[in-house]
Order: sequence, then C-alpha cells, then structure tokens
Amino acid sequence: MNKTIFVAVCCALSLFCAAPVCASGGYGGGSGGMMMGGGGIDDYSVAVSLIRQEKYEKATVYLDRALKSSPHNANVLNYLGELYLMMHNSASAKEQLAELTRLCPDGCEERDLLTKAIADYHAAATQPATAQPAVQTAPAQAPETPTQQ
Repeated sequence: MNKTIFVAVCCALSLFCAAPVCASGGYGGGSGGMMMGGGGIDDYSVAVSLIRQEKYEKATVYLDRALKSSPHNANVLNYLGELYLMMHNSASAKEQLAELTRLCPDGCEERDLLTKAIADYHAAATQPATAQPAVQTAPAQAPETPTQQ
C-alpha cells in the first residue's frame, strides 16, 4: 500500500477512537459510549498490537471476535473496515461500511471516516504508479483501547 493511503488510514483510525460512538446517542440502549462486553476490549487490544506488527490477517481474527462481543460497535466496524483497506481488500471494507450505514442511517462519524478512507483508497489506486511511494510502515501510535460501558 502506498504511503499516502497508509497515512490517511492511520489518521482516520486515530480519530475514530477518540470520537463518540454516534451523534444520535449510541446504539441499542443509547449509551453513547463503547459497548464492549466480555473479551471485546482484550480482543481489540490484541488486534491493535498485531496491526502495529503488520500482522493484519491475525488482527482481523481479533477484531471479528471483538465485533461478536459487541455487534453494534461502530468503532470496531470502522477499524475493521480500515484494516481491510490496509490489506487491499476494499470489498470487505465496503461490507463494513454497509453495516455502519445500517447502524447509523442518519450518519455518524465512524461511517464518515470509513467512507472517506475508502474514497481515498480508490483515488490513490487510480494515480500513476510513479506517484505512489512503495514505503509502508506500521502506525506510530494505535488508537486508544475502547472503554467498556
């Protein structure tokens, strides 16, 4: 993945974890906070660590588990979509966007971030190969671990 896409994805990831779950007050109980249950926080933390090590395939396993613990968690859906972009799997990223659209029909920051990341990914992919640097590095700082409500 070129450096421009990677930097855009990392910036988006760092923003979404500090953001409220949804402008409409959250999902399913209106808590407005991260809804992680059981091992969701631990799974999320492991995924972040694996992404820092550029072990993207393994990270998807842990994000999937975090999502199973909290299926309506917009932050995890967004992060999983962004991870799929890092893995050059825009079809799976679009599936996460579709789920975010279902959860946030009136819009939310996570949906907006993933929409922009997908658009940036496709825009960068259409640029000439000479304009794309080949350097890829892990994020300097991963997003915060979500809190349990």
